[in-house]
Amino acid sequence: MRGDSFFTSFEEAVKNVKTENAYVIGGAELYRQTIDQVDGISLTRIHADYEGDAFYPETPLFFKEKSRKVLQENPKIEVIFYERKL
Repeated sequence: MRGDSFFTSFEEAVKNVKTENAYVIGGAELYRQTIDQVDGISLTRIHADYEGDAFYPETPLFFKEKSRKVLQENPKIEVIFYERKL
């Protein structure tokens, strides 16, 4: 299998991806459908107002923040890493 693979369903991806890490990269509905099946979240947050109608869902309580890194100050951009609580 090539390094980059694309699948039409989450179930198909889980069956075919045999790497240590795999990523769900959107959109909003796919995030909602898979959030209870992932081990971690790497969330990029931009502290600015933009028009839009799709948003990342609320991070469930079964995740805890592992680390946070500020990439830029104006506008503030940070990456927050969450992991599933055991």
